Amino acid sequence: MIRRGEKVLRKYLSIMLLIVLGATAGLYILRERLQQEADSMNNAHASASPLPGEMATRIRPAAVAGAWYPGRAEELAAYLDQAMDHANPPHPDGKGAIRALIAPHAGYRYSGATAAAAFKLVRGRPLRRVIVLGPSHRMAFQGVSIPDVTHFATPLGNIPLDLQAIAMLRSNPQFRTLATAHQAEHSIEIVLPFLQRALSGAWQMVPILVGNLDAHGVAQIAELLRPLADDSTLVVVSTDFTHFGSNYDFHPFPNDAQLPDRIRELDQGAIDHILRLDGPGLLNYKQRTQITACGLLPMAILLHMLGEGTTPTLLQYDTSGNMTHDFTNSVSYT
Repeated sequence: MIRRGEKVLRKYLSIMLLIVLGATAGLYILRERLQQEADSMNNAHASASPLPGEMATRIRPAAVAGAWYPGRAEELAAYLDQAMDHANPPHPDGKGAIRALIAPHAGYRYSGATAAAAFKLVRGRPLRRVIVLGPSHRMAFQGVSIPDVTHFATPLGNIPLDLQAIAMLRSNPQFRTLATAHQAEHSIEIVLPFLQRALSGAWQMVPILVGNLDAHGVAQIAELLRPLADDSTLVVVSTDFTHFGSNYDFHPFPNDAQLPDRIRELDQGAIDHILRLDGPGLLNYKQRTQITACGLLPMAILLHMLGEGTTPTLLQYDTSGNMTHDFTNSVSYT
């Protein structure tokens, strides 16, 4: 949890980060025309005949429902309610509302309990908008991408996109429209059922897949998003931390009794930069250690968005190796 005037409570051994933005925010948006790519999404959305002056409904269907999380609405709702009921995150005692979360995007069997600890703290909160930043796993590209759809579907229903905010963002050429990048991507989708079950009110979403960016690109995207991160907006970064083992072509440590501690230490180095709101340091840490945190660039964007007077709080940390008692291949969850 990030709150004004609070000191970082380092006693919490976790990675789940909740962030409250500073009170001031920029009030400008660059307006350069984006020439969108002609990339069909015929198999990724349904359409309906619009009324005069209205936009046709285009829905991005759920890609991993029934595999990574329950595919039936009743079963999914029951799981989410139970997970948040059982979560026991530290209760905030500072001033200010939660403005952002960092949460995992593995299958719920592994990361659901960790995610629930974050989303429980925004349970019942009315919001107008949620910005979701996730890494692209299935397609490499430069910049960031917002799909050319009007809704995202989950078994719990359709989530409308904030088309007005998206139109403003697309005025910058860094914001692209790459349909194929979104079709099978799970990083944004995984957090949506938690948001649907936790939040109240008729909120809209800005879904952003993050591709390749240098430090300047990270700063540019953050400056464009900052004006949208107002008091009625929640920013969610979807990421896992270290992916260790041959499955991920990352094995800097021997698979011995010290491996869990070494993975934890590697993750902690990234966490320390996040606790200091040190986006450039986080990028440098990636270059130095090659840590396989898939959402490192989305996290760097978020850190750049934050103003002074914000304080992170760590909530929860787990690994798949800890759950299976086998660290041959292990992923850290936040």
